[in-house]
Amino acid sequence: MSRTLVWDASALHHAADADRLDVLGDLARGPSEGPWRNLTTAAVVAEMRRNNLVVRQDWLEVVHVDEPDELRSVLTWARRLGAGDRDLGETTVCAWADVHGGATVIDDKHARQTAKAFGLTVHGRLWVIAEGIKAGRSTSCSANALVNRLIGSGARFPFRENGFEEWAAKAGLLA
Repeated sequence: MSRTLVWDASALHHAADADRLDVLGDLARGPSEGPWRNLTTAAVVAEMRRNNLVVRQDWLEVVHVDEPDELRSVLTWARRLGAGDRDLGETTVCAWADVHGGATVIDDKHARQTAKAFGLTVHGRLWVIAEGIKAGRSTSCSANALVNRLIGSGARFPFRENGFEEWAAKAGLLA
């Protein structure tokens, strides 16, 4: 499993809106014996800023995607994702992960499917939350409370409030 998680705005948006990026960050640190590096791109930060959301967090490193091999990858991923101005964050996240290695954390369905189809490792924020539970960084009950806050800020998941634990168990994420 990759030790680097590259976060898209789709996975950060509702945590920022619910003022719970710090809690998400605690869960995203990974296991203590091999903590994860968490990063996002400057394009994602700009996208969040346009939505009046602040992403600045100690746990989340911001990288620029501006080296020649990264820029070539951006062009490739823009074509693959059918990216317009709104999709620059996803494009740069996929490009960085493609060039440097790492798993993307994307919740947008189309972008997830495309990234997987072209060989990237893709996770959603619910996977990160479940991994945080398994690493002992949270209890299922506390994680469920976080997910409820995300739902309250407009996040859409395949379950209703208080349904995270049951869903994660059925999905095999807590085994």
